[in-house]
Amino acid sequence: MFDDEKREELNYIDKNVPILYKYTRVESFESMVSNSSLAFKNPSLFNDPYDCYPNLINFESVPDNFRQYYIEKYRPFLSPEIIKRVQNSSDNEVVSSFRDIGFSNELSKIAISCFSEEFDNMLMWSHYSGSHKGVCIGFNLRKLYLAIKSYYPALVKVKYNNKFIRTDYFRNPKEAIGNWYRFKSDCWSYEKEIRIVLTNLTLDSTKQIYIPITKETISSVYVGSSTESKNESKIRSICLEQLPGAKIYKMCLKKDSFNLITE
Repeated sequence: MFDDEKREELNYIDKNVPILYKYTRVESFESMVSNSSLAFKNPSLFNDPYDCYPNLINFESVPDNFRQYYIEKYRPFLSPEIIKRVQNSSDNEVVSSFRDIGFSNELSKIAISCFSEEFDNMLMWSHYSGSHKGVCIGFNLRKLYLAIKSYYPALVKVKYNNKFIRTDYFRNPKEAIGNWYRFKSDCWSYEKEIRIVLTNLTLDSTKQIYIPITKETISSVYVGSSTESKNESKIRSICLEQLPGAKIYKMCLKKDSFNLITE
């Protein structure tokens, strides 16, 4: 079931999302281009406290052989005292130890970069581009994927729901972790979010990693409607000098409706 849903998601992205849009501030755009890198963050840094919320995963169906599996898989992270404790503890205590140590370590190796299907979303400009003073960057999905494919990226279409759905890790670990980073409250549905997820990473104390990309992955740059003139000049200069293949647009307020348009 989960694999079928993933295939549907990938088919949707392939057919409908040739460009991924990232809303950001001028400083972040400047750093991204000058360093030819894209930031990926551990979900613990996200602004929504229910985004990648640990309680979306439960650990109820404990298999008989789990105790030894846990010890062998996470032995490098367990002290001899903890291993001895696991061997002599109840199932509930073993699960608690796994969730707090082994599983927590597994989630700490995940980093995500977030995008939208739209470049003209009023709320996205307000929340992520410094109140319309920043930029929205259009990435060619195929070129971006090729640039980072050595990291085995997973493309994810975020699913929005008004129900709190938990998935049992022991019944299907892949589905449990997949749902953990793809389900969000439907109050965020306006974002129309697409994610690129990387796993098995080594993150530093900032819980971030910067992945090299080619500048050719950026196909378009949208300047915010309230961007200061000096910053607009800086953005255009960066594009002309370092992103010759990217198209530059200016976002404007439509005069007769609550919509953004380009010029």
